[in-house]
Amino acid sequence: MVFGYREPEQSDEAYSGTELLQLVLAGKSADGEMTVFSGVAFDAEKEYAYLLYFPVNVSKVTMYVNGERRKHYAEVMLKNISYMEKLVDDLKLTYQLENGMIPIHGRIRSLPVS
Repeated sequence: MVFGYREPEQSDEAYSGTELLQLVLAGKSADGEMTVFSGVAFDAEKEYAYLLYFPVNVSKVTMYVNGERRKHYAEVMLKNISYMEKLVDDLKLTYQLENGMIPIHGRIRSLPVS
């Protein structure tokens, strides 16, 4: 099953295992015009692979830092990870709402006995 949201024209409808592996390893679209980040998200019962396309060339940088700077960068990364998780949750909610799926989060509560 494939879901897409604002996917670029260069993205494919489906990928073979080999194509997906090449895309993940290269980190770029086949034409080299877009940067691609990939990952896996887990649900209670399923596992989803995702691809995020960026219409710019994003470079990977290796930095060497001391203990104090490492702590600072770790805090920045955790903040950005939290922000990305919220964006992915918003994307899932947008998809559900646009497709008439009403997200319901049930809770079990004890009712007071009189």
